[in-house]
Amino acid sequence: MVPFNSDQYAALADPLGFVRAETTQVGCGAELRFDFPVIAELEKRHPYLFKQREFTRKVEEYFSMLRSVKLTSSTRGGGLDSNNSINALKYYLLHIRPVGGGTWLLATGAAGLTDFQKKTVTFSGSFPRQLEEGVYTVFASSKKNYNLDRGAVSDGITPAWVEVKDVN
Repeated sequence: MVPFNSDQYAALADPLGFVRAETTQVGCGAELRFDFPVIAELEKRHPYLFKQREFTRKVEEYFSMLRSVKLTSSTRGGGLDSNNSINALKYYLLHIRPVGGGTWLLATGAAGLTDFQKKTVTFSGSFPRQLEEGVYTVFASSKKNYNLDRGAVSDGITPAWVEVKDVN
């Protein structure tokens, strides 16, 4: 369900594999974007769930059936904060893109440059309704660029980076 090329799929399928983003652009974080096309995937796996042919009606039916949405990821990251020191609380962040644009913070990761940390986020509030054209768009980043959230960035010499071993 993650739109990578076949080599990247293979890397995530390998128990020792991961995918990585890195930047040396000053003040910028590293980002990996994941699109989860839940409507298309559910329709493919369980075609009997959707009685309607119109896409907007399928989305409505999805919301009527929805009980919870969970995002699970194994992630690690690194970089500097805006004061060029280690930002131990925000080596990686998980964001969702809401309908209408922008991003909302889902979770942060504690210090862990060497070990992947598993995070499970249960969407609450309005998060489950942020389905744009049948897709949840999630970012794993050291800092979500152009957001006010603090995070791990590059100083142009030391790169900011984020790695994901699993996301579903």
